[in-house]
Parts: sequence; C-alpha cells; structure tokens
Amino acid sequence: MKILLIPIIITFIYTIIASLSDIKYNIISNKLVFSLLALGFLINLIFTIYFNNLFFILSSIISTVITFIITYVLWKFRLWAGGDVKLITAISAIIPINFLFLNEILMPKQLIFIPFSIHLIINSLLISFPFIIIYILIIKLKNIDKKNLLAKIKCELILFNIKQSINKFSTNLIDVNNLNEGMILDDYLFDNDTYKLINEFLLLEDDSNLIIRKSSSGYKLKSNTCGGLTSEDILVLKLLYDNDLIDKKLFVKISIPFAPSICIAYIISLFYGNLLFLFFN
Repeated sequence: MKILLIPIIITFIYTIIASLSDIKYNIISNKLVFSLLALGFLINLIFTIYFNNLFFILSSIISTVITFIITYVLWKFRLWAGGDVKLITAISAIIPINFLFLNEILMPKQLIFIPFSIHLIINSLLISFPFIIIYILIIKLKNIDKKNLLAKIKCELILFNIKQSINKFSTNLIDVNNLNEGMILDDYLFDNDTYKLINEFLLLEDDSNLIIRKSSSGYKLKSNTCGGLTSEDILVLKLLYDNDLIDKKLFVKISIPFAPSICIAYIISLFYGNLLFLFFN
C-alpha cells in the first residue's frame, strides 16, 4: 500500500508551496491549484485501474463536488478568499479519504464515506481562529496609549468586541494610486446625495467586486467577497476619485494568509483526524 503515499507526499509539497506564496505575495497561483486538481483525478484514476476498484475515482469526484459547495458558501460569506477555496477543493480531489488508514480489504465497502476535506476544513478554521484573535490583540495593544496601558487593557478585556476590533485596527490607509489586485476595500461611507453618482460608475462594470450597501448613516462602498479588488475595480475607484466622489486614501483590510493554516490542518487531519473530537472526548 506504499503507492497510496504518493498523493499524500505530493499534496504536502503543494501546500508548502501555496503557503509560501500566500505569505510572500498574498495569492495562491491558479496554475498551482489547477495542476493539483488535475493530478488528483489522474492519480485516483490510476488507483482505480491498479486496484480494479471504482471507489477511488468515484470518491475523488464526489469529494470534489461536496468540498467545492461547502467552500463556495464560506467564500460567499467572505470567510475565505478564492485561492483558499480552490486549494482545499484540489486537495479533496487528490485525497478524497485518508489513505494512511485505508484498509484494502474494506475498500469495496467504503462507498459511503466522509470526505477527508471535511476534517481539513474544520481543522483549518479551528487552527486559524486563535491566530486571528492573537493577531487582533497585538494590533490593539500597539494602538493603546502606554501611559494608561493597564487601565486601557482592563477596558479592552471588559468591552472586547471582535468585529469592532477588526474594523478599527485591521486596516491600512492606502493611496488610491497604490491599490493592488486582491486588496479588500473596507467600508467606505458616503451620503445619499452621492449614491446615484457612485452607483452609475459601478453599473458600467458587470464583473465588479465592489458593492453598495445601505447603512445607518447613508450608504457604504465595500468589496463584495474576499477575492478583493480586480483591475477593473481599481480603475473605477480611480475614476471616482478623479470625479471628487471619494477620498484619495482608502482603508483596505489587512489580509491574513490562510494557506499556512490549511497546510498545518492537512498534517493534523492526516495523523490525528478531526480536532473537534478533542472537545467531545
């Protein structure tokens, strides 16, 4: 059964490369994830022929479909970026189940299975959550006046609000001319009088990732998904600035690379399983 180690090793190498790319460039290459996806189907097709068992290719296809639906929903809720969705979907294609614990005798009986990617998704979220909280706390402490540090810390601990903290401290002020693709625009508030003018610019771009939402004080312009700004979105924002509809500097969210969490979760999922079992045990 050593042949089953091949996709495990390949996937580990891919997740390392994706993590380094996400940390350095804040992006996961489409060529990387699509090549892993293609390898996944190819390897499981080879396993199907080698073991004379349709389980491998069928489980790969089913796992990919289920994983894409779940991760797509998470993407729509802006919990993940598009690259993270593609990476986990590709992993689900090459490793539909945990090959380390696959018993050749049981293979024909494993037609109903829980995809390996389910454990991977849960573990990725559980691993990333503490890092995000620590990251937010560090940024919050950096913004506290050191003269009243103790009093401020007590106040923060009592009134700590994750959503408010993210909005307040996890953004950078960027010149509109220095915007890059993938940056996530934070809520930009404007009044009712400017709504029609800004909306007209957005209507010109069918594939825009910018969206206008109603707020308590008027309207807000923001990125629609974690996919961030496209080249067309950046051109629209520059046009809005040139027409004095928005400020020259905009707040964009500080992105936290998620691929390293997926890489760590991949290893944990392989050798331990689902971290939720810790709570149940």
